[in-house]
Amino acid sequence: MVGAGVAGLVTAKVLRQRGHEVLVLDRAPDVGGVWSASRRYPGLGTQSSKGTYAFSDLPLPEDYPEWPSGEQVQRYLVASADGNGLRSCLRLRTEVLAAEPLARGWRLRLRHDSDGPSEEVVDHLVVANGDLQRAAPPGPARR
Repeated sequence: MVGAGVAGLVTAKVLRQRGHEVLVLDRAPDVGGVWSASRRYPGLGTQSSKGTYAFSDLPLPEDYPEWPSGEQVQRYLVASADGNGLRSCLRLRTEVLAAEPLARGWRLRLRHDSDGPSEEVVDHLVVANGDLQRAAPPGPARR
């Protein structure tokens, strides 16, 4: 799975609950997607109230304000990842350079921090990197 933001964490949780082995890759140094400390704008908070921004199985903390800050949302996402046992399947600071479909699965070309490129072969690929990312250049049809 590519992306350790809201969609990536929820998808990883559900897949693990259904017995799948999961690997979550994200180039950021922490979970949170747009709420990552490396990406969020200072002072920016949610546009949704805390009652509508929380996961159904984990309410936002009582002491959070009605409109949580970006830092609070990121802490909440870390707590959700930890509470759902996702820490062991996270590979942060890892950029996906390319994804090549194989007859069975996908070959991912990766770069972890300043290390050289590496490869990982996975059975399935979920891209949950959000709509605020750079679009992939046009190319052959993807499955």
